[in-house]
Order: sequence, then C-alpha cells, then structure tokens
Amino acid sequence: MEILATLKDDRYPYDGIEEVRQVARAILINDRGEVCLHHILGDDIFGHRDYYETPGGGAEPGETPDETVLREIREETGIEGEILCEIGEVDDDYNLIRRHNLNRYFLVRAVSYGKPKPEDYELDVLADTKFYPLEEAIGLYRNMCKGDLEILVSRRELPVLLRAAELRPDLFHRDVK
Repeated sequence: MEILATLKDDRYPYDGIEEVRQVARAILINDRGEVCLHHILGDDIFGHRDYYETPGGGAEPGETPDETVLREIREETGIEGEILCEIGEVDDDYNLIRRHNLNRYFLVRAVSYGKPKPEDYELDVLADTKFYPLEEAIGLYRNMCKGDLEILVSRRELPVLLRAAELRPDLFHRDVK
C-alpha cells in the first residue's frame, strides 16, 4: 500500500510512544458521489473537539484491514459497504495519548443502509454523520484549523480525500438526475 504521509505530532509535547495501533478508515461514498463524514463534537483529554473525520477505527485481533474497515463502517453508520480499492496509508502520532497509528484507507461504496451501532465512547463525541459533496468535504478539512487535534486530523484526512478523488474521479463527479 502506498504511503501517502508520515505525520509527526507538533501540537502536543512528546513523551514517547507506548502503543502502535492498526487502523482502517474509509472514504465512503454514496450513489451521488458524496463523502460520508462524522462530525465529532465534545470534550475529553484533548480538550474541546469540533471536527470531521472519516468512518473507521482500530483492528480487532486477527482481523484484516478489509474486515476492519467494513466492520467499522457497519458499526458507526449502519451501512454495508463494498471496497472499491485501496487508497493508501497515513502514519501519524498522537503524543497526548502516546500512540502511533498506521491508518490504511480504502475507497468504499455504500451498498445498503441500516441502523448504526456505535460503541458507548463514540456516542459521547459523535454529533452527526452525513454525506457531503466532495468540494464541501474538502472545504471542511481545509477550515479545520482552530484546535490542535483538529489540525492533526485535517493533516491526516485531507490528503487521502484528495488522493481518492484523483484515483477515481468518475465516482465523485457523477451527474445524478
């Protein structure tokens, strides 16, 4: 898988890394070519959170990245997805929680819609999940510059979204009547 970025956390003090986490994330699109984003809003160890991110999360023991991304989409959005292709990997650090993430990104098409079953901790910060036109999603990431965590997430997500649109522009610019 192509490495799209290796990012160091320059927002929080470095005190070593204790955990390496395997993560799978999706640029999840609907039949109109819109991108699914979570609006994260709440307060925790990082302070006040108000930003957008793609569906995804950590792998469970013995789980492949493909299995992880489809499970995470199902849990967080209720959507059954179909993987169209791999986009790339972004490796990033979160100094405040002493973690290094290996984020594998996939382009996934929504196939069917059901009821989400987010985990309890996700309910505390998940304000909304919806689909956005590509240009609007890009704008949301470009404007995420108010808080330290928001900046870190934007650095991780924006290059992947742009790369997905580069790889499969036909999926994002369909004229649906």
